[in-house]
Amino acid sequence: MAGGLHVVFGAGPLGIALIRALEARKLPTRLVTRGGKRAIGSATPFEWFEADATDSRSVQRACAGA
Repeated sequence: MAGGLHVVFGAGPLGIALIRALEARKLPTRLVTRGGKRAIGSATPFEWFEADATDSRSVQRACAGA
């Protein structure tokens, strides 16, 4: 999992665990959700992106740079 931007869809338990694992490795990370931001107790800032995973254009924008 080295390299460019990593994109995680969803801020549920699995998404948050993945965000934390990527951050621990100091990898650039973008969290994509439909409902906007919420506090997740992240020590390292990550990019937050609002998008709908059922909309292909929205997903393409969310994954730009990955």
